[in-house]
Amino acid sequence: MERKFDNRMEQLITIIGEMYPQDLQAFLDIHNVNNVNEFITFLYNLTERDVKEVINEIEFNKQKERLVTISNRSVYHKYAEVTIPIPKHIKQEDVADWLFENEHLYTEDLDQRMSEARYEFGFGLDYDANNYRKSNFNERESESETRYDIEGEKYGGHL
Repeated sequence: MERKFDNRMEQLITIIGEMYPQDLQAFLDIHNVNNVNEFITFLYNLTERDVKEVINEIEFNKQKERLVTISNRSVYHKYAEVTIPIPKHIKQEDVADWLFENEHLYTEDLDQRMSEARYEFGFGLDYDANNYRKSNFNERESESETRYDIEGEKYGGHL
């Protein structure tokens, strides 16, 4: 065990001796070593684990390049719609209930159209998206939003 430590200390001293002057000065500054006596004390007080860490630190700092990872999170959405007839006698305030009770009339078709729709950049909640589609999507916290709008009546809501 002692011999292994001696070899590592020898390796460390060799690595330090091969450092460029500006790199050596930066290393000494980091470890608050200002003169030869402090340097000898610094080396003497290193444990085997410290020697490994210092060697790794020097080797890392000798690299000419650093790696950087660039990440991006982009949000895309899909939009699809179907139009179905509803009985004329249903009151506006009862349309949502009627649609829930009769979802078999539109869910498969809506799912199919959604799977065929292309992705569009953004949340799809902004003024331009809603104005373009003549819709009123506004649930920022929802991962999916379904609504209905009665044509010609300016009435609708969320399902």
